[in-house]
Amino acid sequence: MRARIAAALFFLGALLTYVECKRRHMRRTKLPTYLCFYYEDAQDHELHKYLGYSLELLGAKFPGDGELVESILAFQKHERKAWRKPDNYHTTLLYVGGNKSQTETDIYKNFIPGVKDNVNISTFLIIPNKIIAAVIELPKGIETQNQCAHMTTAVGEWKAVASNNVLETLFTDGGPLVAEYDDGDFFKADELQIDKYVLPVKGMGDEPQNIYLVKRDQFLTLAGETKAIF
Repeated sequence: MRARIAAALFFLGALLTYVECKRRHMRRTKLPTYLCFYYEDAQDHELHKYLGYSLELLGAKFPGDGELVESILAFQKHERKAWRKPDNYHTTLLYVGGNKSQTETDIYKNFIPGVKDNVNISTFLIIPNKIIAAVIELPKGIETQNQCAHMTTAVGEWKAVASNNVLETLFTDGGPLVAEYDDGDFFKADELQIDKYVLPVKGMGDEPQNIYLVKRDQFLTLAGETKAIF
């Protein structure tokens, strides 16, 4: 028994030493551009297929919305002038961008690279020709600086950072879906939900935008790990 306890304590001590060395290495080396939960590249095809069918369901619900239908067709035809794939699929945890003060935040100090886990996706937000984002519930113990965790899945006229604005418009500060988001409805896959909201997106001007929501009744599970991107 004593030998087992000693072995367990030795393993725990070695693990804590490894984690602390990782953190010290991050502080000493070049600052990362951002910290993220990174989704393995091998899953890109499954994500694209799941998103593609979600868009088909959306188009069937709103066949008279010409801009939406054209935008979906452009996605299906892989028209890069209309839609572009991000450099990688990830959920940003902390944007550093050369700002050394970010290394003093709790998220940076507590960040451990290489932590593997899965996330379930069921909900997408779409603004035709501008941006598509997935709503994300991060694994327990992994925190983000953003009010609403998400993954940008396609970019058009808007940059990927605008995903933050879209989610905050619907899910925070008096948005139409605050209660549902707080209750975790968009982290479930219990029933199909397809809706449309017309309102200005925070930080993107006063012009109302058509924001479409597709929540599937089946999850897509993606494997990922915490990672620093330089």
